[in-house]
Amino acid sequence: MFAAKRGQAGFTPDFAGSTMRDDRKVLLVQPPTRAVTPRPPLGLMYISACLTRAGIDNDIIDIKARNAKEAAGVKGRILRAIGEANTDIIGITCLVTEVESVMELCREIRKLKPAALIVLGGAQPTTHPEHFVEAADSIDYLVIGEGEVTFTELVKACRESGHPDAAHGNIRKVDGLAWFEGDSIRMSGRRELIADLDSLPMPAYDKVDMGFYTMPTSWGMRPVLLSLFWIFSSRGCPFRCRYCVAHEIFGRRVRKRSPQNVLDEIEHLVGKYRIDGIYFYDESFTLDKQRVIAICSGIRGRKLRLAMGCQTRVDLVSDDLVRAMAEAGFMQIDFGVESGSDRLLKDIRKDITAAQVRNAFAICARRRVRTFANMMVNLPGETSEDIEMSVALMKEIRPNVVIWNVTVPYPGSFLDRKLSRDDYKVLQTYPSEEAFTLLDRKYRFAAHSESIMALLDRLYDVFPHPRYARLKLDAGYIRRWLRFFDFLFDRRYLGILLRSGRKLQYLKRAFSQPLHN
Repeated sequence: MFAAKRGQAGFTPDFAGSTMRDDRKVLLVQPPTRAVTPRPPLGLMYISACLTRAGIDNDIIDIKARNAKEAAGVKGRILRAIGEANTDIIGITCLVTEVESVMELCREIRKLKPAALIVLGGAQPTTHPEHFVEAADSIDYLVIGEGEVTFTELVKACRESGHPDAAHGNIRKVDGLAWFEGDSIRMSGRRELIADLDSLPMPAYDKVDMGFYTMPTSWGMRPVLLSLFWIFSSRGCPFRCRYCVAHEIFGRRVRKRSPQNVLDEIEHLVGKYRIDGIYFYDESFTLDKQRVIAICSGIRGRKLRLAMGCQTRVDLVSDDLVRAMAEAGFMQIDFGVESGSDRLLKDIRKDITAAQVRNAFAICARRRVRTFANMMVNLPGETSEDIEMSVALMKEIRPNVVIWNVTVPYPGSFLDRKLSRDDYKVLQTYPSEEAFTLLDRKYRFAAHSESIMALLDRLYDVFPHPRYARLKLDAGYIRRWLRFFDFLFDRRYLGILLRSGRKLQYLKRAFSQPLHN
């Protein structure tokens, strides 16, 4: 049973006037499943910054590991850190494949801190709060949607109540929450999306290991080895691709930070952490052409000599835009191409054509900007002929990198079947033989008979990638390898390396980090 009331219109959060002080510390926890990821927990970092601005002492528990052996011990280290802390409120983020492990983490935290308030947020609690019912005794609240305002108001409501028994009455007046009553889910009012992103403080860089997150990595502007940091310059995506779930947290209405606000953050990161690059993590960075041109102009005006990358759509680039981006330091643009078949592109509601793909990649080639093509297999109704169209298109447009992703029916997508919760754990191993076998057996959308494993093996026999590398004396294959790594001969990249204060780090990482992303 759902009981919900509608909230007010879009608003700007304002906690700056708060003078709350408490000896207890709010903890924000990154799950142990993310111990080896080089991507920072930006969601938790934004929430932490909002808590700090409201005068609420807090910490982020984000324990990193260098390898799988170290990662096995991260959960124990997280629990020890929580056990040693003087805390009354613990927030944990959760993705779709982390449901089981996060619920188990909550149960163990409950044993350690029986009186603490345990709150979950992120994509999975937002899309499917019912998946956590079985851990209801160990989870007090779920944050639905963006967490910065909701979680800060929850903490204030709890702290101002003065007694745990009185806290729940106040907390449940906060919009954007769900909680359990027996097997039922109750919800407070709907939390409107944050209207003015400039009103948010910069992420709490001081609460995470920025030494780790600014080490040269090939997981940002893939596969370019670069000391960079990720930035969201906007939130939301107005498009309705059937396979995508990006709209679940940030919505379809696009909200954009001002160029000045974005530039100030970049300048802060460069000045304090000596990074050499930026990756814009927006769903479609070039959606507002004039804003992107203004950001590029500001980067040049502030003399920020960086290598940059972003992701966007092929119908959102033009020659003058890409020229401005290249002049500002953009080295690579990642495109969601998905298929070379116009029929499939229409069926999945991508709303682009193969002709637009050709045009976008030609523009980037003319402006010497690297291209990354995200492709998909196992699309609904996909035939062998559709696959051959995709292969032919990739050979024609010659991207630097081609990645073949397998369609997975995540909760929130618009595919006919949805991923069963029983299969989340296996999908956490993606890409793996176990995950591909499961998808073939239970979530096959393609109309042809070729197995996913066999299809990927065939595709990567043509388009090289380090995970599927093989020795081949084939001229086309060798040329594609050279395109994959042509940044090593790019004077812009070599200039970044020569100017960088991290030369020794680059040398060490070049021989230690696999390019398996």
